[in-house]
Amino acid sequence: MSLSVFAAALRAYPYLVSVYHPASVVPEAATRVALVRDVRGVTGGMLILLAAAGLTSRKEWGRRLARNTSLVSSLFGLSTVMLAIDGGGPGAAMIALGWFAAVAYECFWLGRPDVRAQFEADSVEHEKRLTRRLAPLILVVVGVVAVVTSNVEVRARALKASANRP
Repeated sequence: MSLSVFAAALRAYPYLVSVYHPASVVPEAATRVALVRDVRGVTGGMLILLAAAGLTSRKEWGRRLARNTSLVSSLFGLSTVMLAIDGGGPGAAMIALGWFAAVAYECFWLGRPDVRAQFEADSVEHEKRLTRRLAPLILVVVGVVAVVTSNVEVRARALKASANRP
């Protein structure tokens, strides 16, 4: 995740200081698409760290946090759905179905009685206050980023198509 943050910062700097000439639209659009992909990568990394923190706690709140994290991660599959709707073909539709099936299985697995039995019941002294306060905020921010940037792959393909045209 730290490399993703570093890559995003490297790409953001030229975009923010407008290194590209105003007449050149394609490099600016390519930078914008790359920045959106970087933001999606960083927020996805945040979800992975949040789920790992929940699972390693071995507490019931951590199991619920991991389940909620996997539900929010399903929003990242919207980019593939958008691509399939825009004419990405049957491959994009199959990838989207696979994504949602994997998330559904994660939620099912985390709800199984034998898995639930591996997590201790909640108690006030075990739950970290910082995690309890920050987790919902992180889930909301990541969810908003996933929904708002769901058309990034459609934009990237349109950009490639316009660059290939003479």
